[in-house]
Amino acid sequence: MAKATGGFWDKQIFIDEIVASTKKHSIKTHLCEKDGRKYVDIRKYVRPKGKKSGEFTQHTTKGIAIPLEKKEDLTKLIGDLMVVGSQVFGEDKKKKKKKKKKKKKKKKRA
Repeated sequence: MAKATGGFWDKQIFIDEIVASTKKHSIKTHLCEKDGRKYVDIRKYVRPKGKKSGEFTQHTTKGIAIPLEKKEDLTKLIGDLMVVGSQVFGEDKKKKKKKKKKKKKKKKRA
């Protein structure tokens, strides 16, 4: 299941991909290994230059590799982010009703 990548990682296992709504890039998640240490790698991928369609195969420097030994901290962080995000961005808040402005009636000229 693990594959040698010939790149930076000694081993890399693909987990999931989320394609952006713009369809211009994706976020891929991998379990990786380097020098015996295991990581969760979350990284932005784009299409190779000159290709407007097809798979996102070119990784960018935009991403993060978190040591798997920190998985409890990562799990707590993601849970906390979800709770705070829900509170701040309204899933747990009641939506405020917008006040409707009354339109002024135009006076008719005689």
